[in-house]
Amino acid sequence: MPLVRVENVVYDLMAQSRPMRQETSQVAIIDVDERALELLGQWPWPRYLVARLVTAMRDARPGSIGIDFLFPEPDRVSLDQLRDAYQRDLGISLHFDEVPPDYRDNDLLLAEAVASPEVVMGAWGVFERVRAPGVGGLPQTEIIIQREPNALEPVPVPHAHGLISPVEAIARNTKTVGLVNSLADTDGTVRRMPLVVEVGGRLWPSLSLAAVMRALGYSQVHMKVNAAGVESVRIGDITIPTDRHGCMLLSFAGRDSAIGRISAADLLRAGSTTSDLRGKIVFLGSSAAALGDSHATPVDPALPGVQLHAVAADTIVRRDFVHAPPWTPGAQAGAVLLAGIGLALALSRLSVTVSAVLCGAGLLSFWWGAGWFLQAHGLYLSPLPGSLTLIVQFLALTLVRWRMEERLGAQRAEELVVAQDCAIVGLVSVAETRDPETGRHIIRTQQYVKTLAEQLSTHSRFRRELTPENIETIFKSAPLHDIGKVGVPDEILLKPQKLTDAEFDVMKGHTTLGHATLCRAEETAGLDQRHSFLHYAQEIAFGHHEKWDGSGYPQGIAGEKIPISARLMAVADVYDALRCKRPYKSPMPHERAAAIIIEGKGTHFDPDVVDAFLECQDTFQSIAASLADADERGSEDHKAASQV
Repeated sequence: MPLVRVENVVYDLMAQSRPMRQETSQVAIIDVDERALELLGQWPWPRYLVARLVTAMRDARPGSIGIDFLFPEPDRVSLDQLRDAYQRDLGISLHFDEVPPDYRDNDLLLAEAVASPEVVMGAWGVFERVRAPGVGGLPQTEIIIQREPNALEPVPVPHAHGLISPVEAIARNTKTVGLVNSLADTDGTVRRMPLVVEVGGRLWPSLSLAAVMRALGYSQVHMKVNAAGVESVRIGDITIPTDRHGCMLLSFAGRDSAIGRISAADLLRAGSTTSDLRGKIVFLGSSAAALGDSHATPVDPALPGVQLHAVAADTIVRRDFVHAPPWTPGAQAGAVLLAGIGLALALSRLSVTVSAVLCGAGLLSFWWGAGWFLQAHGLYLSPLPGSLTLIVQFLALTLVRWRMEERLGAQRAEELVVAQDCAIVGLVSVAETRDPETGRHIIRTQQYVKTLAEQLSTHSRFRRELTPENIETIFKSAPLHDIGKVGVPDEILLKPQKLTDAEFDVMKGHTTLGHATLCRAEETAGLDQRHSFLHYAQEIAFGHHEKWDGSGYPQGIAGEKIPISARLMAVADVYDALRCKRPYKSPMPHERAAAIIIEGKGTHFDPDVVDAFLECQDTFQSIAASLADADERGSEDHKAASQV
């Protein structure tokens, strides 16, 4: 799982940053390295040579010797083995009468070399479900299980199906056996060492644990088991914390340089000093790539197996353990709960920025606290669950808060729109009280403008400006096109006869009056001119009497300089004025009004707006009919009745 991989990476980084308590090590390695193979020949060496190597190690008076080699088959280069092979395969008889009998079997020579209490022979637990050899008559270390109430049964240590052990001649002389197996995590990396393995109903110590016991003079292993599994493994006064399967976490930081390493070639060389091995726990193994005994670890993708045992033994002797107690999930859950409650309270009362700072402080606290516990007490409390919980909770709560604020903002925006509509209606109502002819003129022109805008919204010239949002704003602003009439004197505004030129000049002033009124309203309200809802109202009020050829008023601007909203209103206003009855004129039928609009194409009106009018003129007729003034509707009804 990705989360498990991330957790492993976090542990690796933190564990490797943990310094050792002391620099010197009581553990050493005799290495059958590349140099030894070059000088003494390829592996496997004749076992008389291995016997010489073990004897040289014993002469150095180490505390114990752990042999990380397996000798499961007879040595083929023993003289007795060679004699039998030549006779069997070639029919040739070899005679070694001059060779003493003790030197004809290399296995006996090695058996004699390892027949010492300080030597721990390696064996291999077979975990694959295949036919595996039994445990034979190998010596067994006493492992005592101390069970607490409700302890798990059976003990959940790693279970092997069989044991690969030395040949009988060597096994007979072996005093102690330790398993050389290491167990990798799901990502293939070795981070822990099994201290006890069950094989054939019997419990066996690891090579590293057995070597430490021999060096310190301990003969028993005490394994404490509770309801969760294995709690610890104890030898003498050293209590080793483990996981529930009896595995010890390995701490590799700095140990590679602290653990002494001597080439097997140097140890066998005449006159080589061995004083560095006195009293130490010494492991015999190989780092040569050709032997293939390498394992992926957090510090090295190919660490020799013998180095794993040396690291494990060094950790035990130093009592420099790293462990994750069974109560750590509960502690992590409690910390996460408190941090979560605190973050929720912060987000409910403080700004998102301050809450983000507090969340960052919480993350630092988790990581700093985890580092402190690891450095000071060897306790690994993963900061990952708390960190992920804080991050996810912060993002989730921020999203919820953003959604709530978004809804509140939408509600406020809706209320603002209602307020804007009310303001527009109020202004229009003022205009209606001054000009009784407005009637339904305001509503009709509003619908005409919207119809034209929607028709033009797909046109390449107007697509960018006439968005659905802008069309809605223009629709709401259209009723304010004659708001300036509130400043026109009654004798001119309400005059039933045709206006004189001087009076008409005064009437034309309603465009500038309307624009000025709306600008003052915008300024008084403190609205942004670029985004004010009165923006289109100002354009329409000021420019709906401008003409495409520049002959209009009040500015006399032409073409594209006239705002789009004003060009739309120009067609709508003229069409409605032509269709409506006035004291000084009769209503005009649609066909005649449409003809006048067409005549003004390119002079009075924007040609594209006229084309749009022609496309949707049926809609114009429907609007004119459904929203006709009362007197016009009454006359039409009377006309229809008389025809019947």
